[in-house]
Amino acid sequence: MSPENTSTYVELEERLRFETLIADLSSKFVNLPAEDVEKEILEAQRSICEFLGLDAAGLWQWSEENGGSFVLTHFFSVEGVPRRPERMSARAYFPWCQMQILAGRTIILPTIEEFPMEAAVDRESSRRFGTKSSLIIPLSAGGRPPVGALAFISSRRERIYPPGLVKRLQLVAAIFANALARKHSQQVLQDSEERLSMAAESAEAGFWVFDCFTGIFWANEKARAIFEYSPEEVIDIENLRRTVHPDDWSLVQRSLEQAVHAHEPVNIEYRIRIGDGSTRWISSRGRPHATPAGEVDRVMGIYMDITERKRTEQEFRTAKARLAQAAEVAGLGFSEIDLVGHSSFIDERFHEICGLPAGTQPSLPGLQMWMDHLHPDDRQLVLEERQKMIQGKFDQLSLEYRYLHPAGGLKWIHHMARVVGRDATGQALGLFGVVRDITRHKLIEKETQELRDNLMHLTRVSTLGELSGSLAHELNHPLAIILSNAQAAQALLAQQPPDVAEVQNILSDIVTADRHAGGVIERLLALFRRDELTRQTLQLNQVIEEVLRIARADLQGRGVAVAREFGHGLPLVTGDRVQLQQLILNLVLNAAEAMADKPPDKRLLTISTMLRRERVVASVRDEGRGLPSDPDCLFHPFYSTKPRGLGLGLVICRSIVEAHGGRIWAEPNIERGAVFHFELPIAGPQDRA
Repeated sequence: MSPENTSTYVELEERLRFETLIADLSSKFVNLPAEDVEKEILEAQRSICEFLGLDAAGLWQWSEENGGSFVLTHFFSVEGVPRRPERMSARAYFPWCQMQILAGRTIILPTIEEFPMEAAVDRESSRRFGTKSSLIIPLSAGGRPPVGALAFISSRRERIYPPGLVKRLQLVAAIFANALARKHSQQVLQDSEERLSMAAESAEAGFWVFDCFTGIFWANEKARAIFEYSPEEVIDIENLRRTVHPDDWSLVQRSLEQAVHAHEPVNIEYRIRIGDGSTRWISSRGRPHATPAGEVDRVMGIYMDITERKRTEQEFRTAKARLAQAAEVAGLGFSEIDLVGHSSFIDERFHEICGLPAGTQPSLPGLQMWMDHLHPDDRQLVLEERQKMIQGKFDQLSLEYRYLHPAGGLKWIHHMARVVGRDATGQALGLFGVVRDITRHKLIEKETQELRDNLMHLTRVSTLGELSGSLAHELNHPLAIILSNAQAAQALLAQQPPDVAEVQNILSDIVTADRHAGGVIERLLALFRRDELTRQTLQLNQVIEEVLRIARADLQGRGVAVAREFGHGLPLVTGDRVQLQQLILNLVLNAAEAMADKPPDKRLLTISTMLRRERVVASVRDEGRGLPSDPDCLFHPFYSTKPRGLGLGLVICRSIVEAHGGRIWAEPNIERGAVFHFELPIAGPQDRA
């Protein structure tokens, strides 16, 4: 045999072997279970690559994720071929190839240099992954658009792909495409069946058919379970009548007769009695089926057990009735406003609270009457907040405002409202509101505040009484200086000639001493006066220093030394200066009294300030007798450790601190004595304005 004939024979034998391989693949994939498709595709890729001496094969499938692209789902390669990224995206690495595959074109590249100019990204990706030549075939089944691609890669050498080989590999691609399409269809069918099964189970429905000629009901297993009929039990009209609640049988009978004789659908709810004596609610829906002659031969439908729904409805009605009773007891008035139809509902209590005439509903006139009777000083705020809620700034509001009741005069009203639905632009479709007359509450609140202010004022007066001796000493010193200087000035003026220069110096000393005495009196009056509370931004260190100047003589008389450990550059706090002075003075005097039985060298009072977590913290530390086992009891009304104490000082301290948005607490000193801490929030930008 000649060499040419030998070569032809070898090629023919190779072709036959490859066609046999393809035939085996085709037969294997024809009835391949869906769960085995993935594994067999990888095995087929390996077989083809080994047979043809190729280095790698990849299968790409379309994915809608991240905007849509082919992604690499199956990849086989011999040793030494670079791995591809997990779920590699063709849109990112091979955009030109993706466009060609989507157009249904097979891509034959004996060398990557044959990529066109517009495929620069594809060419660079091929170099990156060591590809020298490749063949890429669209995956399409049943003449539909490509859903993927099958790529064969050579990495060790460039390779020619003859037309005959391309056709055979296209046949392989078709086998893969059909297998994947079949798997996808089976998966869709399986998902559909699962959804249908879940829908039937969730509906808990039973099917029934009534034969008009025999008067017998056919019912499936679920329907029989609802009615507690056994599988072999014959269900006729008489059997059904015994099961249906006597009060509802006429409804069931009439519905069946209307379906048979008037061709009307069945749509009823009724009760049945089951074996344990309990009652179930049944919803029955059905339609009549007519023969060509127009005669109804059967009625088909479904049963559903709605016992739980009926129980829920009854509970809802009960809860609604209880809510109405509670609203009446609480004095609440309800309104529901339809902003689209300009109508809705308001109850009698709302009429009473707002003084609306009987029968007035919140249409435009009713709303206008409510608006007209808002107190002039509150009207703008109320209407602005209501408009913001309607426009979508928030979904609910809670306001307290004054209202000029047509018959009752000035009232305070607490009004809560929320949005009921919005349109596409965000505008509210309706509002649900609740109003309550809080006039009495406001009066009590005002009286309580007045009592609290009186108590604080009396406490300050009492504290100043305790300081009276020290204040007298504090004033005696500058007054004595003034007297002695005035007498010296008189003597100097009596001389001939008078010493004018020395007299001027003496007069300067008198002015200084007088100002010092005036400062003491002013600080005394500031604590003694009962002025309106004013909030301002304050340096807490400065307020503490003012208190220490007031109490200086008293502390010296008690032999108490004061140590300052002030934080530097502390932010401002917001508060009432007099109230904060009262707070600090009370803590300072309590600390001094706690050390009264200690030796003079042990009477050290330390005041410190610091910044901690957006709050300024002040601490008053003494070395006295310490704290009770439960330090918090010190802040309870009428609890005192002093023999003649009223137990109100620290209660007022806590009230002052909490009114300023802070807190106060006590804890044992590390060595001996006690430490009282209080913290205040730092001033915000709005406080500094």
